[in-house]
Amino acid sequence: MRILKIEINRFRNYYQEMIEFDQGVNIFFGNNGQGKTNILEAIYMLSLGRSFRTNKDKDMISLGSETAYVRAIVESQGREYKIEYRIDSKTKKAIKINGVPISKITELLGIVNVVIFSPEDLSLVKDGPKERRNFIDRELSQLRPRYYLLLNNYYKSLTQRNNILKEKNVDEILLEVYDEQLAANGVEIIKYRQEFVNKISKIAMDNHEKISSGKEELFLKYNTIIMVGGSMMYEKAVIKGLNDLPEANEDNQNRLNEIWKNDGIEGLQNLLKSLDEPYYNIVDKNNPRRLLRAIDIIWQTKKKYSELISEPKNNRFFKTIRIGIEAPRETIYERINQRVEKMIKQGLINEVKALMPHRDLVALQTVGYTEIFKYLDNEWSLDFAISEIKKNSRRFAKRQLTWYDKRR
Repeated sequence: MRILKIEINRFRNYYQEMIEFDQGVNIFFGNNGQGKTNILEAIYMLSLGRSFRTNKDKDMISLGSETAYVRAIVESQGREYKIEYRIDSKTKKAIKINGVPISKITELLGIVNVVIFSPEDLSLVKDGPKERRNFIDRELSQLRPRYYLLLNNYYKSLTQRNNILKEKNVDEILLEVYDEQLAANGVEIIKYRQEFVNKISKIAMDNHEKISSGKEELFLKYNTIIMVGGSMMYEKAVIKGLNDLPEANEDNQNRLNEIWKNDGIEGLQNLLKSLDEPYYNIVDKNNPRRLLRAIDIIWQTKKKYSELISEPKNNRFFKTIRIGIEAPRETIYERINQRVEKMIKQGLINEVKALMPHRDLVALQTVGYTEIFKYLDNEWSLDFAISEIKKNSRRFAKRQLTWYDKRR
């Protein structure tokens, strides 16, 4: 890959500048504030379609101007490309390749690959994991355009899922679909990141060994990831993976919601029993979301849901060691009671009061919130609400213990 020529117009402190590059090493030198980094920024944009210094494109437009341009001629993969990048203060940026506007950034990735080191890169060591993830994301997006697509899909699903949770009437089926999409994309993203870290760790260790004349060894590779907490189903999804099932069908969902509306949950239960009695016998029959999802899948695939979820999943790319910490049940229950009392003292009631306008959200239909809502509605006394929080928390803990006991 070689950049033959670059032209920048009204970009940062450059009104108009054209640079032709030599085949060898090209060095920009000059006093501070002359614009050396601005040239590197323009080159960087040819690779990823954005700056490494700012998230606001309009920051790169010269003062007093409305638009800025970066144009370049590049040799890459045995072909010549003309890349044009236009930034407008009032409209979205536009990128053309050989005169043709691109519709998605993945069309640009892979043509110009760049590696940049700047003082800001010290944040990789000094700052938190977010900076390191961003670094990995930038490099992998250049090397593997599919990774950029996965990352984009992941954050799109996350945004849509969060928007659903903010609605008063949450679509439980759609929420489950987005959860599955997040998990599927997330697994692939983690796999790409792990491969990248393994490769770069080997290079770094070899170089460090040479620098230290073999006296030191650099340890960058972490073979163990520890996951603590999370629901039982989340743990199962991480360890076992997810079944390859189709997304929710809107027409099916409308039909099923009509059945639910007219015949109640019994109508869904009877329908599922007629379609797949083995799954009906094990499913939580009072959970309409699970009933709706199963029937929808059966209608789409023409197969029993119990058979589909029994099919082997793809092998996981990691080994799992599950470590359980036990305590006598009486001790667990006493700790639950103490924790509830502490929550009350630390302001749980005021927290729930502030959430009253959002009480219909699914995220608030949980132990601790629902009981205090009833107290604030004058349905229960405070003492009774607290006793119910303790009781329901103990029940949940008992279900957790039962779930883990079955998987010993």
